[in-house]
Amino acid sequence: MITLLFGEVLERRLSLKEQEVTVWDSDITLSLEWAAWRIQRREHILCSSTSENGIDSQLERGAKTLEGKAVIRTALSKISYDLTLWFEEGYKIKVFCDQVNDVLRRNNYLVRYRKRIFVITSGSLLNVEERRA
Repeated sequence: MITLLFGEVLERRLSLKEQEVTVWDSDITLSLEWAAWRIQRREHILCSSTSENGIDSQLERGAKTLEGKAVIRTALSKISYDLTLWFEEGYKIKVFCDQVNDVLRRNNYLVRYRKRIFVITSGSLLNVEERRA
């Protein structure tokens, strides 16, 4: 899973049982849960949902290339809700809603915006939920 934060980013500290946890929130949050995705610059693929993860990994290096870059264009397919975000300097992230298993029912991705959460579920169905504070 990878999460992208857009707009003003806020750090919040939460106490869970005997542990304090830092969570990040923003004006718009895109969480890529089970959908396949890739980050590329022009025609060069930098990383994908199957890339190795960890400190200084291919996934971390690819994701960091998007930091501080403005989104300049978006596209959303009507049938499957596949998503493409274009960033400055030729970067883009493409999201492919490939979760269709009715037994596992995994979410492809979700977008939190203002007081709503838009969830693209298994089978590319759109659910809109009210966001809790």
